[in-house]
Amino acid sequence: MRNILLAVFLCANCFISASFATNNDRKLFELSSAEIDALENRANIFRNQFFQKDYSSAIEGFDELISSTLTVSTPLYLLELSSTHLANGDTAQARSNLLEAESMLRSFYDEDSEASALSLWGGESEKVYKGDPYERSMLYIYLGLLLLENNDIDNALASFKSAQLADADANDAGYGSDFGLAQFLEAYCYKLLGELDSYEILLEKTGHSFKYSHPINRLVVNKATETDDNLEDVDLEYLSPLKKEFNTLLLIANGKAPIKKRFGEYGEIRAIIKDPIRGVSRFEVLVDDRKWVDGIRGLADINYQATTRDGRVMDNVLESQATFKKVGYSVGRVLIDSADDVMLNGGIYGPIVGLGMLAVGGIVHEVASAVNSAADIRAWRLLPRELVVAPLYLAPGVHNLKIDGFDGLIKKGSYLVKVNIPSDKKTNIILFTPNY
Repeated sequence: MRNILLAVFLCANCFISASFATNNDRKLFELSSAEIDALENRANIFRNQFFQKDYSSAIEGFDELISSTLTVSTPLYLLELSSTHLANGDTAQARSNLLEAESMLRSFYDEDSEASALSLWGGESEKVYKGDPYERSMLYIYLGLLLLENNDIDNALASFKSAQLADADANDAGYGSDFGLAQFLEAYCYKLLGELDSYEILLEKTGHSFKYSHPINRLVVNKATETDDNLEDVDLEYLSPLKKEFNTLLLIANGKAPIKKRFGEYGEIRAIIKDPIRGVSRFEVLVDDRKWVDGIRGLADINYQATTRDGRVMDNVLESQATFKKVGYSVGRVLIDSADDVMLNGGIYGPIVGLGMLAVGGIVHEVASAVNSAADIRAWRLLPRELVVAPLYLAPGVHNLKIDGFDGLIKKGSYLVKVNIPSDKKTNIILFTPNY
């Protein structure tokens, strides 16, 4: 039965959700570009409520956006609603939102569903929010985590595979997946299923991706233009907690995701801009006042995934919607090397200031010349900058977790979290969102 489930899932790269059929009964409300922007202005109110941890108001707002009319932005607001439910601790509702969003987005990447896409969206299909590869990868990672917590290991495994397919950019064989968290979670599913050979293979892939994508290794990666030999010296002992027995994954949502901005005379230039706020660089977790556990970084750096493919700065976008211009060796290298430490301020970044970046106060990794007169800058804004992973082994019952965040040696915040571990789950997923 498991092989059948995986075959069905991977063939379509999706779940078959009954909610998609329900949406076919709703009439699509066609929108102009100005009306799409107006919806985004409303959504920004609810995003700000999320960042202020007013989850009930944000849920009410996003619910209104997706229930009143079916629009080309509905898949995006379903994803944002799922983030809000996750932060609020309602995993069942978050899973439902993710399944509905996935079934909508699937039709744009599955030839078998092309007719469904046309019947649902019609001429509006060019405007529908489809998400960038990093956003689709995070959809499948979140969905897989919630399925894993629900003891649905087979479909969780397939979901983590789909996360890597989305990240690898299946339309361009030159790009491979380097999303370490998706690879590790696939490995963990194989371990639960007793397929230890596959488990070891995926663990090795996780280590390879970590070498390239962890913030402390970026300088090595950027300077190793002719050889990868230096990366072989990277110590993977940091990842050793992933190989130990655990029944709980604590995922700490650190910082804010990158944003997309329009520039140019007609708004035809799209830039993906990383959040310039340095934020927390390290998390420590104290379990029941007895044991300290370090949070592992570098497995799910969403900023990094948003601006690279297979460890390389992105120079194109799917569906011929845009072409990213290479910004020149010296400037590009400065931007990448300083990505986690430097905010825009005068002088050094003269060529970029000419694009109006200084007013934004972020770091530019992509500049695109869009085919359409106004570039699509809708984004899953409620994603974090990164997910920090802490594997724990917790006996059934109530436990107290003290989570401390640091910037270097300076403590930036301390949080107390109480969790109840049931006896009937193989894996418990805890998603914690600190203050912004």
